[in-house]
Amino acid sequence: MDDLLKDFLAESAENLSQLDHNLVELERDPSNTSLLNSIFRAIHTIKGTCGFLGLARLENVSHTAESVLDQLRSGVLKAEPEVISDILRAVDLIKFILSELESHRAEPAGDDSLLVALLEQWLTPIEGQKATAVDGTTQRATAVDLAARPSSSQPEQPSPIHSSLRVNITLLDSLMNLAGELVLNRNQFLEMVSREDDSALATPVQQLNRITAELQSAIMKTRMQPVGSAWGKLPRIVRDIARETGKKIELDMKGAATEMDRQLVQALQDPLTHMVRNSADHGIESVAVRRALGKPATGKILLNAYHEGGHVIVEIRDDGKGIDVAEVRRIAIERGIVSRELAETMSDCRALRLVFEPGFSTAVEVTHISGRGVGMDVVRSNIEHVGGAVDIASVPGHGCTVRIQLPLTLAIISSLIVKAAGELFAFPQASVLELIRLGPDEMSGIDTLRNVRLFRLRDDLVPVVNLADALRLAERGADEVHTLVVCQAGGARFGIIVDEVIDSQEIVVKPIGRLARSVRCYAGCTILGDGRVVMIIDPAALAIRSGTDTSTLSPAAVETPAVPAAKPDSLLLFGIGHDAVQAVPLSLVARLEEIPADRIETAGGNLVVQYRGSLLPLVAAGPSVTFTSGRTNSVIVFNDGSSSFGIAVNDIRDIVDEVLNLELVAARPGILGTAIIAGAATEVLDVSYYMNRARGGMVS
Repeated sequence: MDDLLKDFLAESAENLSQLDHNLVELERDPSNTSLLNSIFRAIHTIKGTCGFLGLARLENVSHTAESVLDQLRSGVLKAEPEVISDILRAVDLIKFILSELESHRAEPAGDDSLLVALLEQWLTPIEGQKATAVDGTTQRATAVDLAARPSSSQPEQPSPIHSSLRVNITLLDSLMNLAGELVLNRNQFLEMVSREDDSALATPVQQLNRITAELQSAIMKTRMQPVGSAWGKLPRIVRDIARETGKKIELDMKGAATEMDRQLVQALQDPLTHMVRNSADHGIESVAVRRALGKPATGKILLNAYHEGGHVIVEIRDDGKGIDVAEVRRIAIERGIVSRELAETMSDCRALRLVFEPGFSTAVEVTHISGRGVGMDVVRSNIEHVGGAVDIASVPGHGCTVRIQLPLTLAIISSLIVKAAGELFAFPQASVLELIRLGPDEMSGIDTLRNVRLFRLRDDLVPVVNLADALRLAERGADEVHTLVVCQAGGARFGIIVDEVIDSQEIVVKPIGRLARSVRCYAGCTILGDGRVVMIIDPAALAIRSGTDTSTLSPAAVETPAVPAAKPDSLLLFGIGHDAVQAVPLSLVARLEEIPADRIETAGGNLVVQYRGSLLPLVAAGPSVTFTSGRTNSVIVFNDGSSSFGIAVNDIRDIVDEVLNLELVAARPGILGTAIIAGAATEVLDVSYYMNRARGGMVS
């Protein structure tokens, strides 16, 4: 049976359960207006939902009964026995139709004209209380006979009326809190038993552990709701905006059955409403503009929800005009959100995130729909408040995608217990991708560029932060073994260095105390089995607090019908003087170094530097790259498997993920061609050319 029909039957049964009693009480006390209003609301609710589900017969009967009740409310009629009797006959017929609907998934056939006429006689303008002349006896007998028909067969499955129960939310929250306390006590018993090799409590504690886990899972399911319950009003919003603006907009919603915690569903409602409104009002163009651009006249907004790696992902995607990154930079500079120097050096991915800053708005005109200079900052705040992350990507002229990542629940989570500077901390396991052992050699191989530490993880350079340093805890010796916790948030990867990993546990999330709320890198706290209070780390907030940018959702991630999806390449952007920017595929890069010019020597006509116990040949990326005493040069180190060489550049700009598409043929040696990268024309370096120069002994 369709979930919507199940809900309707359960709700209708609840509304009808007291209706007979209330009508009898109303007959005894006709002046009881609150009782009359309650009866009217029950019939009105059934009538309203009938129209939505296409239940014509049920709607006809309930609508006529509602009209009679409305006459009672207005004082035109009095709640005399004959009136109440006819309303009760209508209630009996409603119950009969609902019973048949539950059994056969469809309304039963039947002619209700006699009962409807019987009810409508009370709606005829008359003097006093007398009805029009009809054969009331025959009509009532027929109506009673019709309403008393038994169901022709038993329901094929358990009735939703009797298999469901409405429970107060406060009670569910109380059960969840009690389950959390039980988990904490379970952890204490497990801690005690683990200290003894042969404990008589081992078996019962393991049974307690199993039962606690099953109880916790069952209670968690009672709190789960389909995410689609948060977007029930969105089709109406899109329809109203389309009618008001003269646009044609189609809203496609997928993954409505994806379940998550009720509290998170509620937290998602306002952000979703704002972003869908933005897509309809700002993103989708008018019909005339879309036709002029060769687009379909009807714009599309896709709302999609799905599970991914222990999270719920919600995407809002449109095929509108996208976001003008240059305009974003201009507005951000005008409003003092960022400096001109910082805005000009930002990649497009980072610049797009400025729309989440307080006070930012690209709207030219303020309307009641949107454009008041607030909204996206509140969206980010609301999402991050419940432990989520939000990212944005755009392809100008083809659309925009907003991606929200939320945890499945906030109450009890799986965690990784780690130690840093002698203190214990918890990481949500849903954010952890992998763990990497860092010995002295690996620790010395972590590079620092522009105040960001980078670790070479297979084909990528991952920004890292030391947990002890970030929290200003006591430092440990550099020669000790550490562990790199590789995390992901909002599509970005980054690493957090800890001293060691202790254990993995299910923990109960407790709110942070008032004095620690200002420290933005904590998502809460918990109590371990030995009674210690441990702070829960928010990896994304820690990365931002430490100056590590986690915004790597690139424009290539936007999938629209007009732009076929392509696999992006990780590209390293660097400067060679006079604002010229070049790029090289990151997969070819072995390391990034910053080398003082005073260390660079000339040997046999070649530029070399003493590097890790040997001589590293250097080649300048261009004539504007100079080696001035007292200054530091950025060097990109390449390795072909047998030897290494370095290309000296002026500065490292950024790492972006973007589809590499060479649009112009190379105009000079050392360049493969020119591509549009991060919104600007960028030359792509020919690494083999510089490798041959380094090996051939050519002086730069």
